Amino acid sequence: MMMQFGCSLLIPRKIRFSGMEYHHYHDHDRSTSYLLKGFWRSKQKKEKERPTLGRDVIIEATDGTPLAATIFESNITDPNLAKDVVIISAALGCKRGFYSRFAEWLKDTYNCKVVTFDYRGIGDSAPPTGLKGYDASILDWGYKDLEGVLRYSKSSLHPSQIKYVGHSNGFHICCLPSSHHLLEKVVGIAGHNPFIRSTSWDKNRLTQLLAWYAIFPTLVPLYGYLPAKTYAAFEDLPAKAAMNWRDWALQSDYILTDESRKKVYQQFNRPVMSLGFSDDELGTKEQMESFANNFRSADLKKLYIDPKEIGDEKIGHLGFFYQKHKLTAWPIVGDYLFPNRDGHQHLQSIGEKNDSPK
Repeated sequence: MMMQFGCSLLIPRKIRFSGMEYHHYHDHDRSTSYLLKGFWRSKQKKEKERPTLGRDVIIEATDGTPLAATIFESNITDPNLAKDVVIISAALGCKRGFYSRFAEWLKDTYNCKVVTFDYRGIGDSAPPTGLKGYDASILDWGYKDLEGVLRYSKSSLHPSQIKYVGHSNGFHICCLPSSHHLLEKVVGIAGHNPFIRSTSWDKNRLTQLLAWYAIFPTLVPLYGYLPAKTYAAFEDLPAKAAMNWRDWALQSDYILTDESRKKVYQQFNRPVMSLGFSDDELGTKEQMESFANNFRSADLKKLYIDPKEIGDEKIGHLGFFYQKHKLTAWPIVGDYLFPNRDGHQHLQSIGEKNDSPK
């Protein structure tokens, strides 16, 4: 192997599909960026593990696959409040526990309900027999898993509105579900188009080339899945999902290479905000805008922020969800989702400086 890899530091799974026994403890915040641990290392400190305050449930995908999910519910009993639901959809290789602090903050600050979930094959939604030979793609995560979460949210949580926060991959798949019209607002965080030819050399283009042309084509056939927990610091990926990531990154429109999928995104007409940060290890402003600009019919807001502008030293690709950003970066998203609720007023001044024209 051309590179020496570190070991994963994730804690074990406990939730399984039947006779469910729940660990309320989730993996710590990732200390690495997104491919393999030997590629590049973030200097951000890990946050301490702690129990989540949410309610764990099982949500069925449209094909019946059980998905581990957590519901964060406000204690507000006023019937005029706590009616909105926010769905948080994860980045590749991230478990839902990574988003629990942000979910709790949204719930407490804006009196809403928040849903986090693990895609099939990820975290607590992984099959007990392991991922070797397990059939799950990124398209399954959008068409089947996210669709199931949308249907559950509509039928079981009785929202006045459903809003959506998609982190990286979560932004990429937001319009795949047939019920995407239920989404009243969409926020994409670090959701750039990772087309390799548009990746700059200072954004790890060399290491991504190594991943796409050497590491993934070697490890995935060898193991029958991407063993990221063995060689890196994120969740193992099903083979199809890992190769979707790799194959689409070699194409200029990534997940929207298929024209029928692209047309759905182009016709989505609800408010969309794409939020990126200048120190993102994986993507540039141009790559962020490349994906966001597919929302041609949306009321589109694009923010690309230097963390120092808002008083942060570093945010990067994963760091937005770290609790230390709750007074700086988090209100940008909260204000956008809930402009008429009591919260913070960061968005307007930041938008005036950073919003890009369509």
